[in-house]
Amino acid sequence: MADMKNSDEIRFGLDREPDQMTTGHHLKTEAEVRQNLIIERLRRKGEVCRQPRDTPPLLDHQITPQIFSESVFYPGAGLDIEPLLRFSNLATTFLFVNLYLPRETVFKFLRDALSNHSLIELLSLEDHPFDECRDFDLHPDYRSHLKKSRCFMEEHQMREYHGAFNSAHEEPQWLIRAVVLRRDTRRVLTLYYAAAEGLATYLLLSHHGRFTPRVLITIETKVLEDPGSTIMPCLFSYLRSQPLYWVRGFQKRPDDAPWDIYSQRDGDRVLSPDSTYTHIAQDFAFHWKARGDFLSWGFFNHFDRYTTRYCKMFTTTATAEALAARPFRPFGRHRVEMGDLFEVARRDGNAGDWLIAPARVLATSAPAAGLIPFTWEEIMQSRPLLLTTEEPFPLHMADTLCTLERALLSARDEGRLPQLVFLVPWGLEDQGCQLAEFLERCQLTDLHIVVRRPADLVDLRESFDPKRSECYGSHAESNASAG
Repeated sequence: MADMKNSDEIRFGLDREPDQMTTGHHLKTEAEVRQNLIIERLRRKGEVCRQPRDTPPLLDHQITPQIFSESVFYPGAGLDIEPLLRFSNLATTFLFVNLYLPRETVFKFLRDALSNHSLIELLSLEDHPFDECRDFDLHPDYRSHLKKSRCFMEEHQMREYHGAFNSAHEEPQWLIRAVVLRRDTRRVLTLYYAAAEGLATYLLLSHHGRFTPRVLITIETKVLEDPGSTIMPCLFSYLRSQPLYWVRGFQKRPDDAPWDIYSQRDGDRVLSPDSTYTHIAQDFAFHWKARGDFLSWGFFNHFDRYTTRYCKMFTTTATAEALAARPFRPFGRHRVEMGDLFEVARRDGNAGDWLIAPARVLATSAPAAGLIPFTWEEIMQSRPLLLTTEEPFPLHMADTLCTLERALLSARDEGRLPQLVFLVPWGLEDQGCQLAEFLERCQLTDLHIVVRRPADLVDLRESFDPKRSECYGSHAESNASAG
């Protein structure tokens, strides 16, 4: 990574340096009032652009390492809004970077996808000129950091990297900023999408490893998501720090494809723990959809269609143990725990109790004798079952819980109300707040919620604060000492 003398040299590349059921009628807390005021102010001030502007304004603040450390960082993001639908309980800032996509293509995709989604209200969408030296809060020694970081790649990896990004210096720079309201979770999210190279951006904003994002996402880059390629593990080792969570994924092979160029070879490795990220922190419900076909090396194509990715989120042993050590909040007669659904039901269940899970979960084992199994698909009946970003969808956790409540009311009226219901919740990964509200008011029967992974319903664990929890705090401390 050659020394850098001006902003043009670092532009690209390392070498160039809800429902009434869920809202209720309770009095608003001070935090809720403040949140509503923020949302209303954003609605009044926000500008939803319909087209990129010829003379857009400069970004009104720098993207700092502190912002980076509280973000979901997604290099090679392509045309994808799934992180905004999965991680609002972990972060409210999302940093996406990508090369070789025109500003107009990304702008139009975000405008259309965010304006026409049932769970999202687009509050503002703006485009900005972009320059790392101006818009990133850089470390005074960033040039030497980038020059030294050459050593974390092997020679053949550096050659491949140069080959992939040599032409990036000719690409125009731009940044798009979107502010959205998640209607279901009532969280305001900010997305920055910049024309920049992922590893260089990581190095610049991390201040040589002192800061790390909460969540790193690498999907179908062909290299970064594969721990066997060693690029990301070597980077973490070199910087002596790593993100709290790492989401890895690859594109599903089309059903009509005669052979599998990539996923057959590397898919198992991409979705398996590695020596650093030893635990699966979370699986993902429903399909992860993004626009474009990523199976062709080096190019995006077929922008007009959505394709499916297989993804999992990983974490370290220390983080997994810290999360598992925290009990879930008490919910009166109801209970939430991490474990195996069938083992928990065998331990605590009795004849006539219900056991509810997605069909793919119930297909893995037989419930204990006497328990009555239901699939969520059966309970939801004619309701839409697939969550995709291809079309707006109404199904989320509030829908499944509302339908479950109707099923329980019907069972009560028929004299067959179960004493206990064991269930795996069905909804998006960041909709635990809807489950919590349901548990706080449901008095029909006892509900026993069972989750499998340490990050499932993480915001329902005791003392969870995504900014000041123990595992985040110790993580930041170790990063600071490493810097």
